[in-house]
Amino acid sequence: MFASSIFGFDVYNISNPTNPTVVFQYTGCCPNDYSIEISGSYLYYLEYPNGIKVFNISNPQNPTIVGFVNIGFNFYSAYVSGNYLFACSSPAFVIYNISNPSNLTYVSSYQSACHYAIVSNNLAYILDQIGNLDILDISNINSPSLIASLGIPNALSMVKSNNYLYVMTTSSGIKVVDVSNSNSPSLVSSFNTNGLAIYGFLNNNTLYLANFNIYGFSRKLYFYNNYIFSIDDKEDYMKYGGIRIIPS
Repeated sequence: MFASSIFGFDVYNISNPTNPTVVFQYTGCCPNDYSIEISGSYLYYLEYPNGIKVFNISNPQNPTIVGFVNIGFNFYSAYVSGNYLFACSSPAFVIYNISNPSNLTYVSSYQSACHYAIVSNNLAYILDQIGNLDILDISNINSPSLIASLGIPNALSMVKSNNYLYVMTTSSGIKVVDVSNSNSPSLVSSFNTNGLAIYGFLNNNTLYLANFNIYGFSRKLYFYNNYIFSIDDKEDYMKYGGIRIIPS
């Protein structure tokens, strides 16, 4: 299991889910809230202020850097689909061709500061930094265009299932958005959580939520072999990248 942390990323052996062990740790240039995205045998590591580093992870105990693109501004998250990496950054939504992982090439961008994105069927769903869910047509990968927008204040992340987006917010829990008509997304329901909704994932029609409240916080969740791995502060996450294991 590969898990991002405030200092970089860690690799865990989870063959025994109740006793994960660290087999590799990578420390970035400076403390920040790093993000990783994995596709096949490659890990894309978003590091402020340096850019995107590409690791070959075919040997999980010894990931090696095979590519790097220097950006000079902060990337918040990324999504890989096919031969493209879609990255949310402080100035824009940026698209890179990753068909050659050792030589990422810039393709295009959409000028909207954003912090989370999902790509599905030639559409990109992005959460911008002014409280909107924007839907972009990316059928022409060289020229993304806005087709619809819906206001969702304080949205932080989201997951998609069929025609619905489940949007996590830091102020009003989970928002459910019907995107069956991409030209006219609509809010259909909401659910207030006990704390700030940070991150979620879907498994067998169940939404698992990483939350922040007075008891601590969980930044991200991973699912493996009927266990949930919560990356949180219960084991001094800010310093070590602690893991809490929860039977599902």
